Amino acid sequence: MRLRLGKVKNNRKYYCSLLVNRRHHGYLGIDPDSLHLESPMARKKPINTDFATFDVIYQDGTLSSNRKIPLSELEGFDGDAPAKAIIEAQDRKIAALSGRARGPIKTISRTPNR
Repeated sequence: MRLRLGKVKNNRKYYCSLLVNRRHHGYLGIDPDSLHLESPMARKKPINTDFATFDVIYQDGTLSSNRKIPLSELEGFDGDAPAKAIIEAQDRKIAALSGRARGPIKTISRTPNR
């Protein structure tokens, strides 16, 4: 007999009905409590704790979201103060590669966790 795992809405109910109705299906020897059935909810994405993300607003009004800064760079008593210098260094590197410079930074705020 072929077992149908993914096509039955309630797998545990299906196996219990097979075990009870041995006359038609025969004894399967499967304990329905030992089955590892899929969880009905999707797993949450793990939160990356190696980086802090920032939203940057430039003087011309453009917004750059989720700019990543390594947490090791932000450690210390200054808190998020070194983030502006790090983002400006990232902007200079991007401008050198692309040939398009960004304007000066107006505000920086930490992206709220989801």
